[in-house]
Amino acid sequence: MTDGPPLLELRDVSQRYRARGALLRRSSVQALKGINLTLESGRTACLIGETGSGKSTLGRILVGLTTPSDGTVLHRGRPITQLRGPAWREYRRSVQMVFQNPTGSFNPMLTVGASIRDALRFSPLPGASSVPNAARLLEQVELAPQLADRYPDEVSGGELQRASIARALATEPTMIFLDEPASALDVSIRGQIFNLLRRLQDERGLAYAIVLHDMATVRVLGDDVFVLYLGESVEYARQRTFRRPAHPYAIALLSASPIEAERRNIRRLELPDVGTSVSPPPSGCPFQPRCWLHRELGQPERCLLEKPLLSLIEPEHEVACHYADLSLGRATNHVRTSGRDLAAQPDQLEIGGS
Repeated sequence: MTDGPPLLELRDVSQRYRARGALLRRSSVQALKGINLTLESGRTACLIGETGSGKSTLGRILVGLTTPSDGTVLHRGRPITQLRGPAWREYRRSVQMVFQNPTGSFNPMLTVGASIRDALRFSPLPGASSVPNAARLLEQVELAPQLADRYPDEVSGGELQRASIARALATEPTMIFLDEPASALDVSIRGQIFNLLRRLQDERGLAYAIVLHDMATVRVLGDDVFVLYLGESVEYARQRTFRRPAHPYAIALLSASPIEAERRNIRRLELPDVGTSVSPPPSGCPFQPRCWLHRELGQPERCLLEKPLLSLIEPEHEVACHYADLSLGRATNHVRTSGRDLAAQPDQLEIGGS
């Protein structure tokens, strides 16, 4: 981490969209509410949550494709709304995006090399529009330079996603937002993509904001973990303090990963579909209608009436749950080994362990 302001910072950012339809003409949908997030050089922020939790909206705000309804986005300490001319171009150059579906992100009428050369026009390097630079970018993502002459439908999904990363690198960015970059790929290819991202980060000091569904991937990539539910942050932790996730929603997502559930001795926790939308209930905890812990505790009234706020439960670990101190213990299978609960053993809990 370097001295000075962070690369990107979101302060109390909210996003509302106008609802469609004749009967909803004056209604709005709250996609994000009160988000605070910091991105630093050489670190990866993992954005965790189900579809509709606001992760992609958050990413579009980070790269300047969407202006938030409320709150402030700062680039190196300056609000991006105040950036003009060269400062605005520098911001747009320095933040890039890698999409979930590599096939849909390339123009099928252009070769892979032509798409990369289009991006090179915005590079700060002199002569960056030349063909050799496109070839070198492909080599940096471990692709043969000859792939530049092929069309998107002539290469595999893994190769095309590497080309997407090469295209993002063309402008010499400082931050890249990756929207589930490996979800459309085979399991064997995912590991290669994640290793590539780690290597590029180490070499270039890149900051990543990466959308993930699979909590197991956090152990591979994550430095900072943000768990989003219905557009709100319900848990934040540095990697080393996320060994003990505390929000019932985060634990339920973790239980859906067989590898992580076995590591932590967590039983399978179901999240029922109760017709939730991006509009939370008028009072109480937004997660309460689906919360397994709420049911197991006998549906305490506090969850129905009082909305929990993000609170510090240990250094660099915040959770929005009234009963966060009980959640992980309740989620375990309570299998005993040598007289001790496996849930209490650090080697079973450390998400960053080898």
